[in-house]
Amino acid sequence: MKTPRRILSLLMVLSLLLGLGACGGNTPAGSEGTPSQTEAAPSQSQPQSADSTAASSEAQTTSAPASSEATTAEVTSSATEPASAQESASSGEPSGEVSALEPGYYPLYNMPTLGGPDAVAKAASYGVYYFFVIEEGGKGFFYAAGQESEISWDETGITVGGSRGRYEAEGGVLTLYNNNEPYMIFIYSDDPAPERGETLKALIGLTRTDEITLKDETLADTEVYTVTAKEIVLPGDPRDPYSVALTLTNKLADDVLDFAFSHVVINGISVPADSTFSVAAGKTEEFMLPISLDDMKHAGVGDPTRIDLNVRVTTQSDSSEQFLGYLPLFPLGEDKAEEVVHEDRETHQVLEDNKSVRLVYTGIRDWPEIGYAFVTFWVENKTDQTAQAMLIISALNETEAHITGSAFIAPESSGILEGVMSYESLSGLNPYEITNIELTFKLAEDSEAQKTITSGDYSFEP
Repeated sequence: MKTPRRILSLLMVLSLLLGLGACGGNTPAGSEGTPSQTEAAPSQSQPQSADSTAASSEAQTTSAPASSEATTAEVTSSATEPASAQESASSGEPSGEVSALEPGYYPLYNMPTLGGPDAVAKAASYGVYYFFVIEEGGKGFFYAAGQESEISWDETGITVGGSRGRYEAEGGVLTLYNNNEPYMIFIYSDDPAPERGETLKALIGLTRTDEITLKDETLADTEVYTVTAKEIVLPGDPRDPYSVALTLTNKLADDVLDFAFSHVVINGISVPADSTFSVAAGKTEEFMLPISLDDMKHAGVGDPTRIDLNVRVTTQSDSSEQFLGYLPLFPLGEDKAEEVVHEDRETHQVLEDNKSVRLVYTGIRDWPEIGYAFVTFWVENKTDQTAQAMLIISALNETEAHITGSAFIAPESSGILEGVMSYESLSGLNPYEITNIELTFKLAEDSEAQKTITSGDYSFEP
């Protein structure tokens, strides 16, 4: 499922920087602390279980540093609970004892400006992308949506990206203020503090980016077209895609060429990458082929060492097919290509295993922030042709349903297939209370006719 890009991330950072400026500093143009990109909404592969969300919240809120005395810098007082902070701030009267900030790791906990009873939950879901690391000696850094800024602080205020602002620290809670109103609240966590320069690597799950050597590699060159992989463009933010920069040339004199990408195969695992690019006759154009970082994480591919681009090249006037197949590239060099092998877990259920396909139910993932849940399957395509895996869930707990999903799976490859369930379609049913699923599965040829390779009906208990 693709969701529109949101601007919450940018608004949060701008709110921080503008607030700091309003509290005694100016934000210089192009300062480190001002990111230029907006935040992408989490993709289908981002949701986490309610248990993991609760565990994360608990880790952030239950542990505070010892001997954390109240600290007020040019600002009103705050309490350990955001609600109390808001009440105290409303008085507009400074209070509390000025002292040094307690060193440690402070992820975002609450942003009262979000408003409503869900402000804490909304802010907490972004805590991993916004945090302070407070160090001894008035130093530290602030991480905001892919950008890292050095900070300095003393008893009178805190400086981020050249902007001076007001804060209060009490009971492991660091509150930033704008005009005597709390607008961002960070809470101490005893989780290990991220290292400078390593935060983005950890968040995006890629550890071998320094080994990337791909540069201007010709993938295909015919009388009709040329496809060149210019470079790999890494995400600047954990919600940005991993992208392949492509240069596409149309050598025809009188027709437009369409280059349609449906998926890629990364380290042997099929991952969605749905984009179509059109190039006018006699022209060369550059494009970015985005691959969802979250889809990559969900599929467990790790650092891409080999990427096979599935592309269909057609003339726009009559849809005449010029090419259909896979173009391989090796981001780290061909000698470093690796394959990922999927292993079943004890909680997985094998629903089908025949000469053409292996279908495994892997679980239900809940994403309450956007009101969706996902029934997830692992599909192995054993055939020698690209196939489309499709499912229709017809009943949940013996109640009629209509939930669909599809995915392209490369020959002799595996990939994720998910049925997307909106909360509305569940009619109040808790995703974790689903005790029976009835579905129809089909593996079909990747063609207009979609000839069925294998199919079946299944009923099972998750």
